[in-house]
Amino acid sequence: MLIEPDKLELPLLDIEFFLGDPFPVYARLRREAPVYFSEETGYYVVSRYEDVTNVLRNATDFISSRGMSRQNLEAGTVPDSLIMSDPPRHTKLRKMVSRGFTAKTVNALQDTIRNTCRDKIASLEVGREYDAVYEVAGDIPAHVISDMLGVDRKHAPSLIEIADKAITGDMEAVAKATIEATTHLVPLIQEASTGEQAGNVISMIMAPDEDGERLSIENAVQFVVLLLLGGIETTRGTMARALYELASDHPQRARMADQPEILPTAVEEMLRFVSPQAEAIRTTANPVTLHGVEIPAESVVLLLTASANFDDEVFGADATSFRIDRDPNPHIAFSLGHHFCLGAYLARLELRIFFEELLKRFRHWELPSEPSRHELFELHRMFTKVPIVFTG
Repeated sequence: MLIEPDKLELPLLDIEFFLGDPFPVYARLRREAPVYFSEETGYYVVSRYEDVTNVLRNATDFISSRGMSRQNLEAGTVPDSLIMSDPPRHTKLRKMVSRGFTAKTVNALQDTIRNTCRDKIASLEVGREYDAVYEVAGDIPAHVISDMLGVDRKHAPSLIEIADKAITGDMEAVAKATIEATTHLVPLIQEASTGEQAGNVISMIMAPDEDGERLSIENAVQFVVLLLLGGIETTRGTMARALYELASDHPQRARMADQPEILPTAVEEMLRFVSPQAEAIRTTANPVTLHGVEIPAESVVLLLTASANFDDEVFGADATSFRIDRDPNPHIAFSLGHHFCLGAYLARLELRIFFEELLKRFRHWELPSEPSRHELFELHRMFTKVPIVFTG
């Protein structure tokens, strides 16, 4: 049975609700209304870990090609891209671009990542105020991605700007950013795919597949923009949010510094707790019944991934706590199924190395003022600015 909206309110159009503390409402949803119909949006909202993961794995009944975010739905148009496609088209595109994200390719970047982190951390001064998002974390993923793409690091500021504009939530700004990205990226893609830097990601993804088919320039641009969003925005956002959470938690900071072997486990908790992609959209291709609720075909299903990552039935009674030794930790920060994030291994590597190197130099930092939050629904768990002072 669908619960009556007046008995449990989920204000899906109120960003202030999400920027506050939505987790008590999420907990009620999981207990009382695991499938909640929102009359103000027409969305069917799914909040339990088990249900969200099942939907993410089910590409037959829940499709992505109608849009994967509220912004896609509002725009009314969906590009032919990796994240907004379904099998068999998705399978074809993913196979072509995944060539640039093999374990061998990513592992080859370890020295680059470590040196980039060391250079950035060495430039930080004790007692000086920084913005953890842009001045501490921001350059690192942008420089790593530049190296991956075979693009000169001098273009890193432009790549960051493209990523920033693409997540404004303003569809007019997003459309403008897409045009600017295409204008800026096409020459870089053409140069990197035909230049002397053999083995860069662009040269790999632009190579013909076994059928002789090549990725189009349009698909390549869309993929690079996706890589910028995932590789820059979510990685720096997770770094900055983790710095925020650890600022007031000396025992966990000290443990990470004294026991670096715990860092891989700590990184998983950072990803779960931040839940950089706090929600996702799917559309029903067929009528579906879930928890006795009949969801018609062509319905929008909103997956509360942040709620799933805080489900106490999976993560225990302390699911709302940030605990660096949480194990097991089957979070879905990188999604699941055929849309599992291609850059997951790279993001984990960057986060681990960043904190390894940071904690060698700094064991203490403070937050002189409150951070600024993202006002985009699916990114509301992350910050746009985090004032920070390293104290020693």
